[in-house]
Order: sequence, then structure tokens, then C-alpha cells
Amino acid sequence: GQIADVSEGIERKTVIATGHGQEAVLLNIVRTPEGNTIQVADDVRAEMARLRTDLPSDIELRPFYDQSEIVRESESSVVEAIAVGSVLALIVVAMFLRNLRAAFVTLIMLPATLLITFAALRLLHMTLNIMTLGAIAIALGLVIDDAIVVVEHIFLRIEQGHSRFAAIRNGTREIAPALVGSSLATIVTFAPLLLLPGVTGMFFGPLALTLIATLVVSLGLSLTLVPILAHAIFPHSLLHPEGKRDSLFERTYAAVAHWTLRFKWVPIVLLVPLVAAVYTLFGKLQTGFMPEFDEGAFVLDYHMPAGTSLAETDRAMKLVEGILGKTDSVETWSRLTGARSGSGLEVTAL
Repeated sequence: GQIADVSEGIERKTVIATGHGQEAVLLNIVRTPEGNTIQVADDVRAEMARLRTDLPSDIELRPFYDQSEIVRESESSVVEAIAVGSVLALIVVAMFLRNLRAAFVTLIMLPATLLITFAALRLLHMTLNIMTLGAIAIALGLVIDDAIVVVEHIFLRIEQGHSRFAAIRNGTREIAPALVGSSLATIVTFAPLLLLPGVTGMFFGPLALTLIATLVVSLGLSLTLVPILAHAIFPHSLLHPEGKRDSLFERTYAAVAHWTLRFKWVPIVLLVPLVAAVYTLFGKLQTGFMPEFDEGAFVLDYHMPAGTSLAETDRAMKLVEGILGKTDSVETWSRLTGARSGSGLEVTAL
């Protein structure tokens, strides 16, 4: 028997998609977990440029939201912070050590450590992203600390009358155990982050691994490269001027250190309320996975009364789009309207 009558017709329109107020086809491209956001965005833009040559002139092809822009801006900010921090650190080192040769050794340590760290990241199949660059920014201060400790100890031995070779040999040998212990303590602190599972581990794993790699490289260079540079550029002798008076800071520090060593129980007693205060404040701090930040975009979900037709909903949303079009801070937007579309407005602001 006959089941149905089949004929050609027009499919009922249930979803309306627009881009910047014009009817559009929206295509969302999402990278895979192992993909690179910037690389994906560059490949998409290259493909769009190729497609434009094949499309009719009245069809416009353009992105409405590019997450790689946030990544690029964030990486640029981190790199700028690293550069500014490095320069300021070198200025402080030169001012406090009061010796340009010592500052030069520190200047060489920074790029050498970063270069080897980048090579290590390459071998570990890691990329430069917000987390790895953030780890490098954190480690910069520790890198400079390692170099300063070795340089200062060698200078101290030279001031005490040791020959340059003896000062480098004895100074490095004396400071090495403390330097290794300090670096290992920091490494052990961050190592558990490598064991975090899930999304948290994906965020903090690269940070911890990059930080550990940088510290290991810094420790190795401090005990090898710094003595070599010291032997090449440090003076053979550097006698401490006789009769030189200690500064106010040195005299104050010496007095406080002497008093603390004399009354050892006082610092221990003072630690008790400090630990209690830390515990109390920690319990009152709000927690969250990621800090709030401005992505330069927002999503507006809208709902019409039950039974409202698609045409009426579209008319109402065109009024909203008219407001967006008159707003100077809005660059572009896209819209999906329909019961099965997850109706919403995605707006990109300048």
C-alpha cells in the first residue's frame, strides 16, 4: 500500500544566524587538546585568504572572534615584563655590588640561562606560552640570586687578599653546598605540581617543569660559567680600603644579627602568632581556579516568551543589534536565533 507522498519543497526555517547584523553562516573552529592556538589561527587565516579568491564578490569572509589575539597579547606582556625585570635587576646588581665587572657576569648569566632553557623546552616538546613564560619570569630573580651569591663570595675572598685563582676556587667550593641546597629546596617545592591530574595539571605542569629546568640550568652555570668569567675579567687583587667605616645599613644589620643570636628564643616565640595569623587569613581568602580577566568579548543569552515566533524573535534581536552597531566600543558580533541553536549573542569589544 501507499505509505506517503514525497515531493520537493522548502525546508522550514528554524534557525537564523547573523554576523555583524547580516545573514551569515557561522563556523566555529576549535583546536584539539594537543593543538597550538596561535598556529591554528594562522592556518585558518591563511585558508580564509585562499578562499576569498574563489568566493563571489558579494560574499564577505571574516573572523568574529579570535582567541589567539588574547594569547598573543598575554605573551607579549609577559615577554615585556621579563625584559623590564631583567634590566631593573641588572641595575640593582650594579648599584649594590658597586662593580661593573660583577654586573657584567650577571648580564652574561641571564641570556645563557634562557638560551639553554629554551633548548631544554624544545627537547621536552614544550612551547612558549603564558605558563612557561610566566615560569621564566618567576625564575629570573632566582637566576640572578645564584649569580650574585657566587660573584659576591669570590669578591669577598679577593678583598681578603687571596689571589684571583685561589679566591675563585675556594669561594666556589665554599658556597656550592649552600647554593645546591637552596636550589633543591625550591625545586622540591614545585615538583609536586608535576603530579597534578586533569586540567589543573595541564596548567601547572608546564609551569613547574619550566621553572625546574631553569633552576637546574642556573645552578649549573653558577658553578661553572661564573667562575670561568670571574677568572677572565675579575682583578687579581682587590684590597678592602683600610679605615673604611661601615655604612648605617651594615651597622644596623650587624646589631640586629648580634641581638638575635644572643636571644635565640625571641624569634621562635614571634613565629607562633605569625603562623596563627597566616592560618587565619588563608581560611578567609576566596578561592578559584582562574583569576578574572577581560577577554575583550562577552556572550549575551536571551529568552523570549514561550510561543514567540522565530520572525518576532528575529525582529526583537535586530533592535539589540542596532544598539550594538551604534556602540563605539563594539567591533563585531555574531548571533544565533532559534529553539535548537542555543540562542545567544557573542560580542567582540575593542
